[in-house]
Amino acid sequence: MKRKFLNSGYLNILLVLGVLFAIGGYYMFESGRDRASLSSIISQGPINGENPPSDNLPKFPAQTGYQNPPAPVKDSHPHHPSPAGPPAVSTLPISAEAVEWIETLLSERLPYGESKEKLIAFLADEMDALSLAKYLRARNWFDEAREYVDRALAENPDSFEALLLWCQLRTPDQDEEREAGFRKLLEMNPNSVDALIGLGTRLSFDGRPEEAIVYLEKASQLDPERPPSTLGLTYEELGEYDKALAALRKSYKMTRSPVELAHIRAIEEGNPLWKPMPNESDAQSPK
Repeated sequence: MKRKFLNSGYLNILLVLGVLFAIGGYYMFESGRDRASLSSIISQGPINGENPPSDNLPKFPAQTGYQNPPAPVKDSHPHHPSPAGPPAVSTLPISAEAVEWIETLLSERLPYGESKEKLIAFLADEMDALSLAKYLRARNWFDEAREYVDRALAENPDSFEALLLWCQLRTPDQDEEREAGFRKLLEMNPNSVDALIGLGTRLSFDGRPEEAIVYLEKASQLDPERPPSTLGLTYEELGEYDKALAALRKSYKMTRSPVELAHIRAIEEGNPLWKPMPNESDAQSPK
């Protein structure tokens, strides 16, 4: 019976059908993956393999020798990333025709880079430079965001919002310009919590904790619900460990940063990761 079945054409038919189903399933999977990749440009989620690594928290060295903090993700607090992620394109101030065009772009299943270029170019015609820069920064497309915030600032040099975003998007080789920008912002609005945090963080990372603490403490007092992440670390470097613990614990409740947690535990164990630097006079005095 088995031999008769094997000698018949039924087995061949089943094998052909199996191959066809496998091929069809593969193309359906690839098509869905292409569509999902392009959909991620329109939606709120990050794009795997294309965006720069998510790094919303500053990297703190064990001692001074500070590095430039990464670009913040959320305007309202440079070190508290928004859990909601960037806004969907459908929520942006664009026309109904623009939404329709984006749907057409989605259906074309273009490669990621090409669709990204087309999307940005199209939105540039629909939105002002500052709004587009904010959206691009929220998507972690920092290079493109810098291009459009430069345009926004050139169009309106007195715009507080454009200058703030410009400062937050500066690269490590532009720290002096960043600091000058934050100081200008504070001349425009001495009680800007964003500018106070920005300048305080810049000074702290530049090894000037005594100056930094003035701005960070003022920011914390103006808005107790937005504790700067750098405040506790700067107190730690100054050797004020009680204040450092209080500030770090408060900030950690919001950030859940493993860096802050490591500093908290180290201080609690009596072995802080940052030690106060000796004054030059102390270093030169004989022992």
